Amino acid sequence: MEVLDFNVCYQAGSFSLEGILKIHRPQLVYLSGENGSGKSTLLKLIAGHLHPNNGHLRVGTQLLLDTARCINIKPEYRGISWQSQEDSLFPLASVKKNITWWQRHAQGIEFAKKLGVEDHLDRLPSQLSGGQRALCLLARTLATPNRYILLDEPLASLDDLKHDLALKVIQAEAQKGRTILMVVHHPKRYNSVVELPRANFKIELG
Repeated sequence: MEVLDFNVCYQAGSFSLEGILKIHRPQLVYLSGENGSGKSTLLKLIAGHLHPNNGHLRVGTQLLLDTARCINIKPEYRGISWQSQEDSLFPLASVKKNITWWQRHAQGIEFAKKLGVEDHLDRLPSQLSGGQRALCLLARTLATPNRYILLDEPLASLDDLKHDLALKVIQAEAQKGRTILMVVHHPKRYNSVVELPRANFKIELG
């Protein structure tokens, strides 16, 4: 059984996204494609923040979406963590509260240490650089207990040193059995990148 099975048909104005994505085992998937090919849209559809015209989504044994049967589980109940390109840190909360969601996710501190931002836990997001905020966002996303992680260009603002550090942390999480789908900004920096075409797609990963 696939760990992720997604069949989608989505139309918004002149834009359309249609295809099949199947992932057969937990792994880290690098996703690339031309501007406008629908990379971010695909993540939003899997996370449940956009609703397809037709399709189904199954993760593991859970059916999260089936338009034919009027099944559409809300994003917060899908067991999927999604990190968009936007800076979504809470501006009036400390880094510590942001990363741990007010102590709900204790692993936040552990990921802050792995990503090298543990010295900034008492600061506000406005006191951090763009790269530091990006690492804090990543720590918050990885600290959730969910086994399915969607990352939309999480490393784009990092310098080479921080990029390589963060990538190792992400890779380690995939090796622990998490399924991670990550949109990448510079595909030549990564191995085995999956290209999302503008036309109908069929992506199947063993």
